[in-house]
Amino acid sequence: QRFLGVFTHYYSLNPRMCQLGCGMWAVIDQTEPAKPQDPGKAPDNPAEFGTYQKKVDSYKAEIDSWQTDYSEWKGKYEGTIKGGEALLENFYNKYGSMFKVNVRQYWAILCLQILALLGLTLVVQKRKDIV
Repeated sequence: QRFLGVFTHYYSLNPRMCQLGCGMWAVIDQTEPAKPQDPGKAPDNPAEFGTYQKKVDSYKAEIDSWQTDYSEWKGKYEGTIKGGEALLENFYNKYGSMFKVNVRQYWAILCLQILALLGLTLVVQKRKDIV
């Protein structure tokens, strides 16, 4: 899986990097480490247990390496997400009140202003015709 940062288009500095609100740089275009392939079922033939044991030992070493890589990747991933969430929360705290408006009320006020200007225009035109 791939994860992309929150504001890659907003901060189009470099497609692989994104400057987060806290001033740190985070890599945002990384693939999740591939999990090693399972060695499969144990063989029925006891003579093949030696080969199977080597596969299992190799798998254990690969899975330990994968867990380390995955935990590092997950830390970067979560750090990027937390940075993006902090940036959004900061934006919401500063400008969230702009979105908490009664749209119908503002449209009604706008319509009243338009009607008032139309009425004033008609009055001024009539007065200009008389004078």
